[in-house]
Amino acid sequence: MEPLTCSRPYAKAAFAHACQHDVLEPWSIMLTGCAAVAADSRIAVRLKDPDMTFSQKANIFFQLCDEFLDDKARNFIAVLSQRGRLGLLPYISTLFQTMKSEKEGSVTADIVSAVPLSESQVQAIVGVLCSKTGKKIQARPSVDPELIGGVVIRMADLVIDGSVKAKLARLADAMSS
Repeated sequence: MEPLTCSRPYAKAAFAHACQHDVLEPWSIMLTGCAAVAADSRIAVRLKDPDMTFSQKANIFFQLCDEFLDDKARNFIAVLSQRGRLGLLPYISTLFQTMKSEKEGSVTADIVSAVPLSESQVQAIVGVLCSKTGKKIQARPSVDPELIGGVVIRMADLVIDGSVKAKLARLADAMSS
């Protein structure tokens, strides 16, 4: 099953709890920290070790993330461990952050360009996105030289591909038809 699909119920439960108990920011920080631990290659190997018990796996998080964990967060980690889902923490965290941003009326836009964009270029893109969506946009610029030129913007379910690579691919498809 797809990791995002498996992660969604846990992210929704964490988000519901965080909203109900007014601990949205602490849980955001906790999930980000636990996701970083789960994404570490050394930890990922241990989480897949069939000789480790569920409680041993949970204890890794209890030790490494203790500063972020309250009793409910410890219980959440224990449940994920018992169900063999600790490896989903990066996905759970991403979904939680998306829900948090939506609640706060903001959206993260991944802006990928072939060359680094100046701050004014990023702000110009953000301005257009804000006016089109009516939401507060948090830009996350990155560089992918394989795009050749142009920009690819990803926001939640929306992808705007204005890259030269995509235009060349569309042209090749049109010529082969």
